Amino acid sequence: MKRKLIAVASAFIAAGAMMASAQAGSYNITTGDVLSVYVYRQADMSVKVRVDADGYVRFPVAGRVKVANKNPDDIEKTLARALSRQGFANPEVVVTVESFVPRKIFVLGEVVGSENATEIPEGGEVTALQAISMNGGLTEKADIANIVVRRSLPDGKTAILPVPAQDILAGKQVADIQLKPYDTVVVPKQQAISVLGTVKKAGEFYTTPNNPLTVSRAVALAGGVERPKSLAIIRVMRGDKSYQVDIQSLLEDGKDTGDADMTLMPGDIVYVPETRW
Repeated sequence: MKRKLIAVASAFIAAGAMMASAQAGSYNITTGDVLSVYVYRQADMSVKVRVDADGYVRFPVAGRVKVANKNPDDIEKTLARALSRQGFANPEVVVTVESFVPRKIFVLGEVVGSENATEIPEGGEVTALQAISMNGGLTEKADIANIVVRRSLPDGKTAILPVPAQDILAGKQVADIQLKPYDTVVVPKQQAISVLGTVKKAGEFYTTPNNPLTVSRAVALAGGVERPKSLAIIRVMRGDKSYQVDIQSLLEDGKDTGDADMTLMPGDIVYVPETRW
C-alpha cells in the first residue's frame, strides 16, 4: 500500500516527460546529433552536419561554430549572425535535428522498476523526478530528502546536484533538475525507524511524506504492546535526545501531554519498556 501511495505521488510527473518530448524547439543539442541546416536561396550552403566531440559543427563560410547545449532556435540566430558578418544580407537560416544520438540516463537505488538505464526521448528533455517515475516511482524505503544527480564534468570531476523532491511532491513551485546524457539519479535508502521492547513484532519501519509515521502508528505496525500500561511511558530516542510519549492518555481521554503521538523521523528508535501490567 505504501509503495502504491508513493508511486501515485510521482506518477503525475510522467505527463511532463511526454510534453517535453514534443518540444523539439527547446531541445538542447548534444555531441553526436546530426543537424540539417538550410539557408534560404543559398542551396550550396544547405548541409547536414554532425556535432563533434567538442560540441562544434563546421559550416560553409561561418567556419567552426559551437552548438552543444544550444537549441535549434539559438543555433539559427548564431549562424545568421556569422553569415551577416561575412556580407550576407538578412540570411534566413533553418536548423532541424536530423537524428539524435542515443542519450542514456541511469536511475539507481530505491525505485520500483528494475531497468536502471533509460533514454531521454528524442527531441525532449527529462527531469530527475520524471526519470524516477519512468522507472516505476519510489519505494517506501526511499530517502526522498537526499536524492541526488551525479554528473560527470569535462575536467573529470563529478558534480553532485541535490534534487528538491520533497518540495516538488509537496506542490511547491521549485525547479527540478534537468538531466543531461549519462547523468545518474541516485535514490538512497532512508534510515529505518526501529520499534523495540515489549511489542509483539519488534522490527523496522519506514516513513513517507504521504504517509508519515507517528509513535502510535509505529507501535500498531509492530503488533501492539504486550502490557497496556507501557503505553504511558514509551521512549523515543533521536540522536542524543530522548522523549517520553504517553499514548495511553490519548487513547483514554484525548489528553495531549506535549510530545504525545509525535511524528517520527528516519533513524528514530521507539522503545516500549516492560511494566507489571
